Amino acid sequence: MKIRFLGILITAAFLFSCAGGPGVKDTVPLWVDSVPEDTGTYRVFSSIGYGANLSQARQDAQKSLLIAVLEGMGFLGLDFEKTEEVPGLKELSDQLNQLIRQAGYSGLEGASLEHRDGWRNAEGDVAYGVVVFWERTALEKKVEELSSMVGIAGPEYQAFVEKAKAAENRNDPYEAALLWGRAGAAAEAGNFIAGAGTALKKIEGLLTPFTYRVVSLPEEAYQNSRPEEPVVFQVLSGGTPVANAEFVITYPGRSRDGSAMKGEARLDSDESGLVYFRPPEIAFEGVQVITIAPSANPFLKGFSNLSFEALNNFVDLIETPVLETSFEAMSPLRSISLGILILETDLAGNPLDSSHAAGGLLDHLLSDGFNVSVVELDSRDILERNEKELLRDLKADRQFSGQYERVIHGRVFLESFEQNGNNFTVRVSGTLAMSDIQKQVTLYRSKISKSSRASGSEQAISAAFRQLGRSFAEELSSQAP
Repeated sequence: MKIRFLGILITAAFLFSCAGGPGVKDTVPLWVDSVPEDTGTYRVFSSIGYGANLSQARQDAQKSLLIAVLEGMGFLGLDFEKTEEVPGLKELSDQLNQLIRQAGYSGLEGASLEHRDGWRNAEGDVAYGVVVFWERTALEKKVEELSSMVGIAGPEYQAFVEKAKAAENRNDPYEAALLWGRAGAAAEAGNFIAGAGTALKKIEGLLTPFTYRVVSLPEEAYQNSRPEEPVVFQVLSGGTPVANAEFVITYPGRSRDGSAMKGEARLDSDESGLVYFRPPEIAFEGVQVITIAPSANPFLKGFSNLSFEALNNFVDLIETPVLETSFEAMSPLRSISLGILILETDLAGNPLDSSHAAGGLLDHLLSDGFNVSVVELDSRDILERNEKELLRDLKADRQFSGQYERVIHGRVFLESFEQNGNNFTVRVSGTLAMSDIQKQVTLYRSKISKSSRASGSEQAISAAFRQLGRSFAEELSSQAP
C-alpha cells in the first residue's frame, strides 16, 4: 500500500513539473484566436492572465475578468484596485472566481463558463484564459443590483433615485421618469455609465404603460390651408391623466424642394392629459396621418458624455409612435364656391332648352365633395358675349359675385346625329372652362367630345351631354388648380 501511494505522488510530481503543472498545455487552445462575439441573448466576457505557474496565471485571469465584466456593465468610474472594499463587488469577484474554478457552478445567475485553459506561451510563461457567457437579462438585473450599492454610485445619483422611487410610490410615473433622467445625468457626470443605462431603462419602463386615445379630429380640412379645429389626444396612466408632459406629434409636411416629408411638433399635455395639435398649412390633399409618442427631450437634459449610439437608441425607442390617427384633406378647389353656366345647342347652333351637361357635371362634383351649384341665369346669354365680357358682367353682378368665387362656363353642341333602324347615335363636343370671377382669369380649359347610342333620340342626346359634363368634372378633380 505504501509503495503504491508513493508511486502516485511521484507521478503527480512529474506531471506538475512538465509544461508548468496540471492542466498546462504545450499549445495555444484554438478558441483563443476566435473568441465568440456577443449575441442578442448573451454578453461574452474573456480574459487571459499570465504568471510563473498556473496558480499565478489563473489569479491574474480572474482579476482581468472582473475588470472586463465591470467595464462591460458600465462601471467605468470605479477604482478597480479597491473593488475588494465594496461589498457588492467583493461578492461578484468571489462568484466569478467560483465560476472559473468549480465545474457546473450556478451561483451567478445567467452566467456560464464556456472555456478555461492553461498553456505555456513562447516566452516560457504560463497563460490561463477563460470565456464566460452571461444572459443579457440576468446581467442587466445584476447591474441594477450593483448600482444601488453604497460606494458605487455617487450621492447625487442616489438622491435622485430615492426621489424617483418616491414619485413612483405616489403614482406619478411621469415625474418619476423625469427624476430618473436627472439621476442618469448625475451618473454620467461621474462616469458611472451603468447608472446612466439603468436610468434610461427605468424611464422606458415608466412610459410604456401609458394609454392613448383620440378625442377629436378636424371635421373639414383643405390643402394649402390650416384646419380650424385641432387634433386632440388624451394620455392616461392607469386611468389618471398624464398632465404637463411633453409629447412628439408627427404629421405630413413639405420640404423646401417641394417633396413630401414628415413634420414634427412637441407639445405639452394639459391638466386633463389632453394634447392639442392644430396642424400647420396642409401640404398635400388626401389622408393626413398623425402620430403621437412621448418626447425623449425632457429626460436627456444634463446628458453630455453618453455615447451617441446609446442616446440615439433611447430616443428611437421612446419616440416610436404609440398611436396613429388620420383625417382627410380635400383639394382647396372643393372649398371654393363654384357656379355652373353651360349652354347646349343643336346641329344648327340654336340653344336647346336643356341642361344635361350641367347636370352630369353637377352630380359628379357634388359626389366628390365640391361646393357647387347651377347658376340661376339664362345660359343663352353666353351666345351674346365672349369670355372676357361674360366674366366682366358676372363680376359686376353683386348677387352673383357675392355667391360664387369661380364659374364653370362654356358652350357644348350636338356635332352629329345618326339613326340606324330603331337606334340613334349622337356625338357632342364643346369647350368648358373654369374661371376666377374676381381675378378675371381663366384657370382651366378643356375641349371634350363624347358619343352615345340609345333607342330614343332624346335618350341618346341626354346621355352624351351628361357624359361630357362628367368627363370635365373628372378632369377638374384631378388637374385643376
